[in-house]
Amino acid sequence: MAPVIIVGTLALTNDKRKMLPGYTNKWWENIILIVVGAVGLWSAYGLITGLPHLLS
Repeated sequence: MAPVIIVGTLALTNDKRKMLPGYTNKWWENIILIVVGAVGLWSAYGLITGLPHLLS
């Protein structure tokens, strides 16, 4: 679920119409969120591919 939450967070916090002035993400905050999302996707992929081996 982390990648879905990260994408939603990125979409909401980068929208200047929904955030107060000065509270939108800075470039480095976006990079951190993208890295966390990538780690989440990587771990989800590892879980999905390793689950059949674990269950057998």
